[in-house]
Amino acid sequence: MTKLKIGVSQKAFSLPLREALVQISRVGAGGVQIIPYGELAPENLSETGTRALRRLLESLDLKVASVAFPTRRGYNVAAQLEERIAATKRALALSYQLRAPVVTNSIGPWSEDPDDAGRILQSQALQEIGQFAEHVGAVFAITPDTHSPTQLKGLLETLDSAGLGVNYDPATVILAGLDPVRGVRELGAWVRHTDARDAAAGASSESAQAIPLGRGSLDWAEYLAALEEFNYRGWFVIQRSGGDDPHGDVARAVKFLASF
Repeated sequence: MTKLKIGVSQKAFSLPLREALVQISRVGAGGVQIIPYGELAPENLSETGTRALRRLLESLDLKVASVAFPTRRGYNVAAQLEERIAATKRALALSYQLRAPVVTNSIGPWSEDPDDAGRILQSQALQEIGQFAEHVGAVFAITPDTHSPTQLKGLLETLDSAGLGVNYDPATVILAGLDPVRGVRELGAWVRHTDARDAAAGASSESAQAIPLGRGSLDWAEYLAALEEFNYRGWFVIQRSGGDDPHGDVARAVKFLASF
C-alpha cells in the first residue's frame, strides 16, 4: 500500500487562513482542504492572490487537497438554484487553478421517485455541473448526507458523467447502520475523495464528531484495503469539530493515518 495523502480541513482550526495553514503544516499533514469563502472566494481571489496563496502553501510544504463548497440548500431546491450552480462552477474553476481539481458538497435529499420535481431539478443541476467539471478538468465529489452507497451508485450511473464522483465519508455510512467497507466496494472508482472520520455504530451524528480516528467501529486496515482494490490515490481529509484541543486532536489523527 502506498503512503496515504493526509490532509486537514481549513475549518479544523478556528483561525485566520495563514495561521490555520501554519498549524496544519506543524501537525505533519501534507495538504489542506480549502473553504472558498471570504478572502478565498473565487470572486475575491485574483490571479495575483492565487499565486500568492500557492507560494504560501509551497513555503509550508502543503498542497491543496480539495475545495469544500457547502451550500445552504441542496440542488433539489428551486429557490436560487441557478445562483448555486454558478457558484459551484466558480468553485470548480478555482479548484483547478489551485491544482486540486476536486470540489466536495452535499446535494440535498435524493428522491426514489423519478417524477419528483426536486429530483428532476437535482439531476439537471448535476448534469450541468458535471459537464462543466469535465470541461475545466475537475471533479464534483458528492458528500453523502442521507444517501446510501447503493443510492449514490445508482445516481451516478444514471448521470454518467466523468465530472462527478463521491466524497466518501465512512462515518456517515456507519451512522446509517451500513457497512463502510462494503460501501467502498459498491462505489468502486466513483470514490474520488475521502473524509477521514470515524463513528461508533448506533451513535448520534453529534456524538460522532468527537470520536478520534481508530476509536470507532471502522476497521481501518480493511477499509484502506478496500480502497486499494480500486487503486484509490486521493486524499484523506481530517474533519474535526468540537473539543478543547484542536491542535492535539488533529495531530493525533495525522499520526494515526500515517501509521498505515
